[in-house]
Amino acid sequence: MKNSLRFLLFFCLVVVGLCKEEEIKWTPNEDAENAPLPLSMNQRQQLLQLDQAIRSSPDPNGTLQKVAEKNGMSPQDLVNMLEKNNRDLAQNPSLLQPTTVVSFITKSFATLGYVILQIAKKNPKSFTVSITILIFLMYSMIMIPRTGIHITKGTTIFPPSQNYLQKLADIPGLERKSLSITNQKMKWDDLQLQGEDNGDGDGVEIHKLPKSSELSQAISGQYTLYPEDFYETEKDDDVDDDEEDGEEDTMKDNVLDLLFENAIYVLSERYWTEFAPTGQPLKSAESDRKKHGILLVPGLGILGRCGMVRYQITQQSERENIVSVTLTTLKGDFFDGQIHFEIQKKKLKKSKRRIIINIHLGIPKRGRKINKKLGMKIVKDLMESVERSISQRVRQNLARRSVGKRFKMGSTQRAKERRKSRSDREKLIEDMAEDRRRKWQRGNPNAGRWTPTGDRMRNPSGGPSRSW
Repeated sequence: MKNSLRFLLFFCLVVVGLCKEEEIKWTPNEDAENAPLPLSMNQRQQLLQLDQAIRSSPDPNGTLQKVAEKNGMSPQDLVNMLEKNNRDLAQNPSLLQPTTVVSFITKSFATLGYVILQIAKKNPKSFTVSITILIFLMYSMIMIPRTGIHITKGTTIFPPSQNYLQKLADIPGLERKSLSITNQKMKWDDLQLQGEDNGDGDGVEIHKLPKSSELSQAISGQYTLYPEDFYETEKDDDVDDDEEDGEEDTMKDNVLDLLFENAIYVLSERYWTEFAPTGQPLKSAESDRKKHGILLVPGLGILGRCGMVRYQITQQSERENIVSVTLTTLKGDFFDGQIHFEIQKKKLKKSKRRIIINIHLGIPKRGRKINKKLGMKIVKDLMESVERSISQRVRQNLARRSVGKRFKMGSTQRAKERRKSRSDREKLIEDMAEDRRRKWQRGNPNAGRWTPTGDRMRNPSGGPSRSW
């Protein structure tokens, strides 16, 4: 949107410079008698009703003089006004019709068209230039947010939208393109940065390759993730140190496995530009089969504009502790080479647990090289984006687990409190019942000792018993 506004402002300045100033002069209408009256629709209707009332009166001349005297004008001026009103209505009956929104818009567009036509007749050259620039401006404002305006097949003036890149990636012809290189690099261990055991090798570096190397240019980047950075440890005085160390090791192992699982997900789903740095970020789009894709790199195209790099997934492996993906550029792009993603999980007894993210950009011999600054920017932005994608997902998973654990603990605690309160209430009721029984027994010495005699079932008059 900002690019569109800048583009619009630039061309507005050009239009102002090209268009000439036009003088507009007002000349009064000399033929005032034939000119239409500057009256509204209500005034014209009143004049028409007045004319009809004068004509239908028993004494038209007398009525005319009285009306003229009340309005402070001569009878002849009143007659002229009524005749002119009748003449205008006869020439244009639409003056009595009410003005609607549709008619107002129609008249406005007709007036605008007439004015433009008059300007085009007076200054044809300036009008042609202005119309051409206006059409180009409207086209640019529509196309910049969508396609970015193509200069060539792989270069756009502005960054295109993600939907447009996705459409280009889904083109069937992309799968029929051949690779830009024939000899692909399969092992990338020789490009690992030094100091990976303690994290000192994190960063981006341009390699100094020997003559015997199969590459003519190589750029590598490395970033290390530690499980300790994703959780906080709280020391409990009631827990032994050995038990606390065991719980912390278990937590580290769980977070390490979670980091590696999300790393596999990020690479398999091709989320390597999801969190690219702001400013002029990288963009990528993959085909439905995730075998081909397009990487948009600002500054790689012609005249320093945005360049599109088409690629094919030539290698993808997933082992116990290592996951890797290799992209190979297609023929006809801005450079010939490969981009290799590799993520390792290291869990050694004598070193810290960690996840190492390695990204390599390699150009084989006789291949077209890339500018060093652009190459370092590509590696650095991809590395930071992959790191943020993994870290963000791990933090979300840990937050959901924490919320679930707290909810479960809270539910358990509430259940315990309910059971305890119910037990206390039942015990209190039992104690109260026992106290009431004791008081009753103390008030009646025969309580609990009475047994029925059966006299209740006999007939008072000595008749037969009613027992059954």
